[in-house]
Amino acid sequence: MPSVSKRQQQFMGAELGRKRAGKKTKTKMSEKQLEEYASTKTKGLPDHSKENEMEMDKMRSKHMMPKQHKKMMKKK
Repeated sequence: MPSVSKRQQQFMGAELGRKRAGKKTKTKMSEKQLEEYASTKTKGLPDHSKENEMEMDKMRSKHMMPKQHKKMMKKK
């Protein structure tokens, strides 16, 4: 499956490097799956996909303190 954004392609490339180095990865994907995502050409891909942005927002809100989260919500 090809990457849907440049950011995803870059992340998968970094994960592939970690996997090949024998380090712990954030995904539970096989080396072959990571290769498929990382080998996607980035020409014509958006920098970020809407789905990735929503996931990043969820992750940020989990790790922020309540006051910081309220400030972020007011800015939107």
